[in-house]
Amino acid sequence: MSAAGSRLRVLFAATLFSTGGAAFKLSGFTGWQVAGLRGAVAAIAVLAMVPQARRAWTWRAALVGGAYAVTTILFVQANKLTTAASAVFLEDASPLCILVLGPWLLRERVHRADLAFLLTVAVGVALCFVGVEPPRATATNPLLGNVLAAVSAVTFALVVIGYRWLTQRPGGSAASVAAAAVSGNVLAFALSLPWMFPVSGHAVDWLIVLYLGTVQLGLGYVLLSQAMPYVPALQVSLLLLLEPVLNPIWAWLIHGETPSAWSLAGGALILGATLIRMMHDARRTTGTTGRGAAAPPPAGSYPSCGPAATWCCPSSLAGPGADPSGPGAGRGDPSACRARRAGGRGGPAAGRGGHSGDRSGPSGRPSGRPP
Repeated sequence: MSAAGSRLRVLFAATLFSTGGAAFKLSGFTGWQVAGLRGAVAAIAVLAMVPQARRAWTWRAALVGGAYAVTTILFVQANKLTTAASAVFLEDASPLCILVLGPWLLRERVHRADLAFLLTVAVGVALCFVGVEPPRATATNPLLGNVLAAVSAVTFALVVIGYRWLTQRPGGSAASVAAAAVSGNVLAFALSLPWMFPVSGHAVDWLIVLYLGTVQLGLGYVLLSQAMPYVPALQVSLLLLLEPVLNPIWAWLIHGETPSAWSLAGGALILGATLIRMMHDARRTTGTTGRGAAAPPPAGSYPSCGPAATWCCPSSLAGPGADPSGPGAGRGDPSACRARRAGGRGGPAAGRGGHSGDRSGPSGRPSGRPP
């Protein structure tokens, strides 16, 4: 596969991930129905595309899947209640939560430079709440939607940390992450069931759900996993930043939804801080120690994969050694990342945000993001 072809696949994947917000709003189903039915379709799609997930299920994968299920439900509900821009920008603040939770859950140190990133993202989140828009047809309760999106940033941080926990354990692999994604989608369906009925949608509503589960997540994942072995992690993370940029544009084109200047300013701070952090972490990891080994990236640098891609984990975790058919190829295997850095091709930061452990700077991501 050519370098240009690989990058085009990443861009196309980011474009597909970005359509989630507008598609959620376009469906006549309720938030519970969209989250539940989308989860059911996505679970089947992942099992079909990643056969390894069928053999990698464990109680740990189910535990991480629980956090994923809550994340996807919260994000769909947030998109139904607030603007697509506010939902994606607030969910993309998950790196802030990872920085806070990382020292306790992953025993990773927070560096002084991380504090500036944390403060900037926190200000961006605050701006999104300062400029809460009045209710409208596509955003019936913006304040509640913003709260749900902010909570989804916390749960998505737990998902990313959980993915890392799965792959770091003995026997952990990309298939473990896929199994967690399947578990999460099944749980999203199960948790939504009490509020799903009666289901009385039009044909177009069912088509939208099928699109969200098979194309937006399914095809997007396949394209990303195909490209990952041929594109450096940093480039992937930068290309995936197209997702949060396009997300509000689709909502504007399809629904005429215009976010407030405050929300745009907050989003610019969050994405700008993420971009700068990614570049900073890239410089850190390309430096060498006295023995020639790559310098370790700072703690909390897990990329936020976009909301639309909340079933993925940081793309920076993948490398040439990752299984190109499994989620690790798309965003998830620390061992592959270590191999990649050792081979000199690496770069931290990926998945849309880049943040770290064994990988990269400030994601979802990166949709990435579950996605």
